[in-house]
Amino acid sequence: MLTQIKFKQKIELYTQVELTEDLPKYGLKKGDIAMVIEHYPMPENQEDGYSLEGFDREIEGITVEVRASQIKPISINITLEPDVAEVFKTSEEVNQALRNLITAIPKKE
Repeated sequence: MLTQIKFKQKIELYTQVELTEDLPKYGLKKGDIAMVIEHYPMPENQEDGYSLEGFDREIEGITVEVRASQIKPISINITLEPDVAEVFKTSEEVNQALRNLITAIPKKE
């Protein structure tokens, strides 16, 4: 007998996300863009929750709580040159290298 295991994918804080359905209570539509500002982990058999702000519509100052199924991260596709792609095989490797580079850049005051 096969056992189906569902993996929860946590969306990192400050990730831009897109609504996957309308939220009429807030006048928001599927496809509206926001930023994750809080994550509410739930037990394994329940859906995680998130707080969103910074919508791309004029609803300043509003924080919206949603279920994980109501949002999806926005992907940004970047084409790597062949020599770079030879070194970095996954997006995680590229992101880690860029994060390391960011910490080496002096902060502007």
